Amino acid sequence: MTKPRKKETDEGIQDSIIVHDYDEMMRNSRDKGYLYTAEIVESGIQSGRALEIGPGPGYLGLEWLKNTEGTRLTGLDISAGMVKVAEKNALEYGLGDRAEYVVGNAMALPFDDGVFDAVFSNASLHE
Repeated sequence: MTKPRKKETDEGIQDSIIVHDYDEMMRNSRDKGYLYTAEIVESGIQSGRALEIGPGPGYLGLEWLKNTEGTRLTGLDISAGMVKVAEKNALEYGLGDRAEYVVGNAMALPFDDGVFDAVFSNASLHE
């Protein structure tokens, strides 16, 4: 028997200090090789336009962009603070022209059908 899921939040990470700390934590995870970028590429997501749901500070999607050619990424996050950090990180990576970030709720995607060739997400289901 399974228990009903308890959502952590309907608003994502909003506090500026927590946004900053989460960015540092994810940057460290990236630097230690803990992101699943290779698995995403190996799964066949190697071209076209991808949607990343809940990118947080954006490192997973940015690493995907860095390891693919001619690709584009849209990140959808419920936290405006995280979107700002992801946009800053995309510029740091030199990928601001291939990445865009949108504030929104994945339960009501603000995109037309058929816009994306692939979708990926990591560590967002608890939201």
